[in-house]
Amino acid sequence: MKSQVSRKQAKSVWPLMNLIVAIALFGVGGVIWQGIGLRWSVTGLQSSQSPAFSAKAVESIPAALTFDNQGTWVYAIVVSPDGSTLVSGGYDGQLKWWNLKTGSLIRTTRGHADAIASLAISNNGQTLVSGSWDNRIKIWDLKTGHLQRTLRHDDDVKAVALSPNGNLLASGGTDKTLQIWDLTTGQPLHRMTTDTWIQSVDFHPAGGQVACGSQSGQINIWQLSQHRKPQLSQTLMGHQEAVGTVQFSPDGQTLASGSTDRTIKLWDVHQGRLLKGLAGHMAPVRSVAFSPDGKTLASSSHDTTVKLWNIQTGNILGRLTEHRQAVWTVAFSPDGQRVASGSSDATIKLAPIQHLTRALKASYPLKHRAPNGPEIGSRDL
Repeated sequence: MKSQVSRKQAKSVWPLMNLIVAIALFGVGGVIWQGIGLRWSVTGLQSSQSPAFSAKAVESIPAALTFDNQGTWVYAIVVSPDGSTLVSGGYDGQLKWWNLKTGSLIRTTRGHADAIASLAISNNGQTLVSGSWDNRIKIWDLKTGHLQRTLRHDDDVKAVALSPNGNLLASGGTDKTLQIWDLTTGQPLHRMTTDTWIQSVDFHPAGGQVACGSQSGQINIWQLSQHRKPQLSQTLMGHQEAVGTVQFSPDGQTLASGSTDRTIKLWDVHQGRLLKGLAGHMAPVRSVAFSPDGKTLASSSHDTTVKLWNIQTGNILGRLTEHRQAVWTVAFSPDGQRVASGSSDATIKLAPIQHLTRALKASYPLKHRAPNGPEIGSRDL
């Protein structure tokens, strides 16, 4: 089944949805909302789950660079391991290579016939993988931009991920399959059929597991084996809506997930239990990313913001508020000192975050326990 929203419909529907959400939020108050060309500042939030707070409690971090994507939504970004290059994928199917230091455009390639939903780069910095709504996965030489191979799903490809050694590719999509590929030959190794769309995938840092987030809100973790078909080892339940983003921490101990239910959850990978819920976004969470040291989590949302979280405490360390539309994707630089984000406002922003220690002092979490685990709300939304 193809995507139910056409390009024209999507561009007309999302601004309206942003306006509707902004109006709805105005009714309950208590947030600073940036819609399409609109800025709402309202106060006095009163609800059973979010006490009143001051939005000034957390510092807004300015972007050092803004990359102009020439009017096209940015759905996916990925940074090369050496930190020199950022690759973006857009709604128009184009791939763009950017100089991460200067923000200048290096190369543009007509990568796909439809929107690019997901990107991945191998740890050796040689291979780029793109997944698209045109049902195709394409393998590229990262340095030259030359197409090496094309793989296919039966419907939209929503997510791609590479194993740590770069030999395996995991992909999922609206054909309700999780597929494992031999990246060196392009041959499919395993195909697992599920009962719902797969929205996100990630490899464990040790390479032996793949996590996938689904349209139903479940997160499935598959155990890989060299000699047999992958086995479903865990199913994590907690999100109420689609899980559009999952990522393992660098040490492999924690899995972060983000959902259209507006929450982020942190899971104990070994015990399969919920560690924390992070509450702070006012619209669907589109992307999560761990810092290289695993101490910070970045999240992006349809509420136009990027938030930076202290994993240990659940405090919000800082927020990026310069995007004017939904922020679909977020990534750290390899040195952990910068955060990049891509948005429907047709820009990519790069923000320095070296001063997070100072920002941490201004963050005060409000804790309350949820029925299925500790929930952390923040004084900053």
